[in-house]
Amino acid sequence: MLNIIQWNLNGFYSKFEKLQLLTKDYTPTIICLQETNLTNSNKPSLSHYNIYKKNRNICDRASGGVAIFVSQECPSEEIYITTDLEAIAVSITLLHNKITICNLYLPNQKNFTLTDLENITHQLQQSFIIVGDFNSHSINWGSYKTDTRGKIIEELLTQDNLVLLNTSQPTRINPSNGKFSAIDLSISNTALVHKLAWKLLPDIYSSDHILIQIDFTDPSNKYVLYYPPKWKVKEANWNLFNSLTENNISTLKPPSKDNIDDDVNQFTNLITITAKMSIGIAKNKPKRPRVPWWNDEIKISIINKNKSFKKYQNTHDPNDFIQLKRYRAHTRFLVKLSKTASWNAYTSSLDTQTDPSLVWSKIKSLKGTNLQSNIQLLSNSELITTPKEVVNSIGKFFQKNSSTSNYDDEFLTNCHRYKSPLNTIDPNDTTQILINSPITMKELEMVLRNNKSKSPGPDGIPYILIQNLPPNGI
Repeated sequence: MLNIIQWNLNGFYSKFEKLQLLTKDYTPTIICLQETNLTNSNKPSLSHYNIYKKNRNICDRASGGVAIFVSQECPSEEIYITTDLEAIAVSITLLHNKITICNLYLPNQKNFTLTDLENITHQLQQSFIIVGDFNSHSINWGSYKTDTRGKIIEELLTQDNLVLLNTSQPTRINPSNGKFSAIDLSISNTALVHKLAWKLLPDIYSSDHILIQIDFTDPSNKYVLYYPPKWKVKEANWNLFNSLTENNISTLKPPSKDNIDDDVNQFTNLITITAKMSIGIAKNKPKRPRVPWWNDEIKISIINKNKSFKKYQNTHDPNDFIQLKRYRAHTRFLVKLSKTASWNAYTSSLDTQTDPSLVWSKIKSLKGTNLQSNIQLLSNSELITTPKEVVNSIGKFFQKNSSTSNYDDEFLTNCHRYKSPLNTIDPNDTTQILINSPITMKELEMVLRNNKSKSPGPDGIPYILIQNLPPNGI
């Protein structure tokens, strides 16, 4: 399900391990962060997410700032808005429409007017959501008072036909006195509000703000993902697969020299249908991001911390608040200890004799390289998602750029002087002659025997299915 999480985390790097837990537990499509405390020299990253950020540049230290992280599976692009406020907007391309997510941070020391906020809303697309830490109080969204900043937000909601998603629940707990307040707001325009569900998450991380999740309840608001089938090869009945394939091949039309694509599709469909009958397809859903330092002790500590937070929400007892702070401190200690041990274990196997493939594998893992990410294109405002359409679109683009229509007449008149002969094989060199010789059955069997790849291509057929074909299939 498409969902958004908003959070004032007060420091990206200091709360990075909490972000890792957040992505593991909730796999959000979009994460909107306030008070990232980044400088222009920082290059933050989060595995499997694209980042869009706006830093505070009027301060001599790292403070403030906003960022939006969007899943790499979801097509997105930044919408550049003109404003003096700390705000950033991103357009998300869904199956049937586009939506804009705007992330805003209004610190207490920053004064703003109704015109400042309306300037932002007028630059957003038709369907949009504005989330952020507004530091504005009003009894309409759960505060005990209404201040000047809150009145400006109320006027914005009234004049621009916007809808507040909050449910009057507090979104912040003061770390010094334990008092609750509601200053993190989620606002949508009327075109989108009926498709959204707003809620506070039960987990409390090491920030004074509580996480907010916004779910898209309309099933039409989704992005298209392509995952090739994952076969249950560990449970495969290869004898049945072999015999069924052998019998079915006799029903195929003889290969023709006119249209090789038809022959390939015919044989591919036969393998796929036979594999479904004899092997079966497993559910192939994207895996949750892995947190290598996670362990049962941290899990229990987090459960106790969340229970104590829930208890304090109900009792407002100072003793319960003290107990909550103890659990939070204990959890931070366990996470730090486990991260150190995990890092030492991860790097201890590397030395000057380590296989370079293992070294690069670990480097890619540290960088968060997603080998399963899908390539998606936006061409003439149309979303292209399937591998075949993506390849054809890129091919047409390069074909157009390489076309002779781009050359001037003088070059076209004289280009024959610079053309190389197409056939550069030396007929007297036996090793070169072999390049154009037909593939033999022995060569094919050798390649299949030595191939250990388990990943299917766009046709969904891994090599292990080809390796188990009967002789007439080969």
